[in-house]
Amino acid sequence: MNQLRRIARLSRRPVVFDLHGLGFIEEIESDLTVGARIVGISQSLRRLSSSIGATAIIVANPTLHPIMKWINRRSYPVFGMTDVSRFCPNGSSVTLGSEVTKIQVLYAGNLVKRQGVELLLQSIRNLLREGNHFEFTIVGSIGKNTIAYEEWKREFTDRPVQFLEYIPYEKIPDYYRGADVLVIPRPFTISTYLAFPQKLLDYMASGRTVVATDIAPHRFALESPPAGILFSPSTKGLLDALKQSDDKRIRMILSGRARKIAVEQYCHLRQTKRIFSLFNEIVGEHKWSSGIGE
Repeated sequence: MNQLRRIARLSRRPVVFDLHGLGFIEEIESDLTVGARIVGISQSLRRLSSSIGATAIIVANPTLHPIMKWINRRSYPVFGMTDVSRFCPNGSSVTLGSEVTKIQVLYAGNLVKRQGVELLLQSIRNLLREGNHFEFTIVGSIGKNTIAYEEWKREFTDRPVQFLEYIPYEKIPDYYRGADVLVIPRPFTISTYLAFPQKLLDYMASGRTVVATDIAPHRFALESPPAGILFSPSTKGLLDALKQSDDKRIRMILSGRARKIAVEQYCHLRQTKRIFSLFNEIVGEHKWSSGIGE
């Protein structure tokens, strides 16, 4: 990073960082060994220190932006983007579960601790004891604990829960369209507070009901006007939220609002125009050499 800045300074070119999170915080809170965490923290801090002298920083997370403004005053907000033509309500879909009359709930993402999959599984256990008409699909394998994962599969073998370790990226929108409810069970940690998960915006663009923990980044996207069901990061909170999603009328209202917000605020075409405009502003203000006609 320092070498890049040195070359940019000599050639009179701006250096712009695109920042989505603070890696050293994620490393501290990870399940990795102490040695691996130390290496990751060191690498992350070196990258972050380089951003202090950058011409500008584009920040993708609403809760991270105020922090980066303190580190580098030329930090600009471009909060997330999603391809609203790919992630959309209409198109081919994958049939989830075994009974079309049941509400299909999907979680898609990695299985590291901060994603809250264990919270989701405990809520599923409690919900199924009550005999509710839900079926669940959990997609993902990155960050999994193999022993725990196999135990989950054995536990839910004869219950309406399926585990899929991998699906091709191009098929993900089809799985989203096959669901009635898309869930984000992230607990509150410093990492999740400073993150704006991509799947949240993809979920919203897909026009399905989003059920997410009531933490700041999720509130930013879903709270006003209500475009999803927010719940306290607890087993009871998620259990109550899933029960709310049992109402088809509520699902229709919230999914429509979520899609509208995704199109109006997070469409990748709109956001890339915003970034292009920022680049023009940065180059213009600093009169950087274009390398053309000189």
